[in-house]
Amino acid sequence: MATVTKLHEKSWPFFLDGKWRAEGEPVQIRSPYDNSVVGSTFRGSAAHAETAIRAAVRAFDVTRKMPAFERKRILLAVSDALRSRSEEFARLMALEAGKPLRTARVEVDRCVFTFATAAEEAVRISGEYLPLDGQAAAAGRAGIVRRFPIGPILAITPFNFPLNLVAHKVAPAMAAGCTAVVKPAPQTPLTALLLAEVIEKAGWPAGALNVLPLANPEAERLVSEAALVHGQRSRRLVSQAEIRKEKSRPRTRRQRGRYRPFRRRRRSGRAPLHPGRLLLRRTELHLRPAHFRSRQRRKEIHRCAQSRRPEIEDGRSAR
Repeated sequence: MATVTKLHEKSWPFFLDGKWRAEGEPVQIRSPYDNSVVGSTFRGSAAHAETAIRAAVRAFDVTRKMPAFERKRILLAVSDALRSRSEEFARLMALEAGKPLRTARVEVDRCVFTFATAAEEAVRISGEYLPLDGQAAAAGRAGIVRRFPIGPILAITPFNFPLNLVAHKVAPAMAAGCTAVVKPAPQTPLTALLLAEVIEKAGWPAGALNVLPLANPEAERLVSEAALVHGQRSRRLVSQAEIRKEKSRPRTRRQRGRYRPFRRRRRSGRAPLHPGRLLLRRTELHLRPAHFRSRQRRKEIHRCAQSRRPEIEDGRSAR
C-alpha cells in the first residue's frame, strides 16, 4: 500500500486579477484522513469577488480577440506542465481530499487529457454556410453562421474531484476564448490554486482566470447580485444601488412612461455564461400614450391659432 509523504506546510495566496494576494481571513486546510494541516490559504471577501468579476470582464476584451493557434499553444503548455508535475498534483490531492494516491494519479492523467483535448478543439470552432436560394425571391442569397465566445463564466466546483472538475470548466472556456472566475470547494482550494499557477506560467492573460476561495454566503451573493450590462463593445457591472438611484432620478415627460436605467446601445449578440442575474435594461415603453398626449397638444395649439387668425388678419389690414 502506497503511503503519502506530507508536503511542507505552505501558505497559498489566492489568484486575483493576475496577482497572488495574501488578503482576507486566513484559513487552514486539513486532511480528512487524520485532520492534519495540509496548508493554509486566505478567504476572500465580497469586495474581492467583485474585483474578480471586473477583472474577468475586462480581460474578456483580450481573450475574445486571441487567435485560435495562440489559445491552442497555451492549452498545450498547461497540459505538458501538468504531465511533468503530475506527482506533485497527485500527492496534494491525496492529502487535501483524502483520496487514495492511485486514484489521485488517475485524476491528474484525466486532467492532462482534458487540456490536450481542449487545445485541439480550440482550432476546430467552425461556422456554417447556409444557401437560401430555395425560392426564386432568394436567388443568389446565403446565410453565414459564426460562433463567438460567450463571455465571463463563474465556475463553482465541488470537493470530490478538486482538479478535474475545475479543468472541465476552465479548459473549454479557455479554448473558446472566455474568461473565468473559479470558486473552489472550501475543503479543497489548494489544488485549484496550484492549477492557477500552472495556467499563469503558460501565458494566459492577467485577469482571465481568477481563483478565489469564498465563504458560502459570499459565493451566493456572487451568483445572485452580480449583473452584467452589455453594450456593443463595453461590459460593466451594475450594482443594485445604481439601479435604485437611476429609478429615483427625475425624468422628463417623455421618460416618465418607461424605465431606462442606462443609455441604450445596440446589443452585440453575445450573451454571457455568467450564472448571476443578468440585467438587460428592462425597458417598458409606453409610446402610444406619449404620442397621444403630444398629438392632443398639437391639436389644441392648432385650434388656438385658428381662432386667433381673424384678429391677426384684422390687425394687418388696419396697418
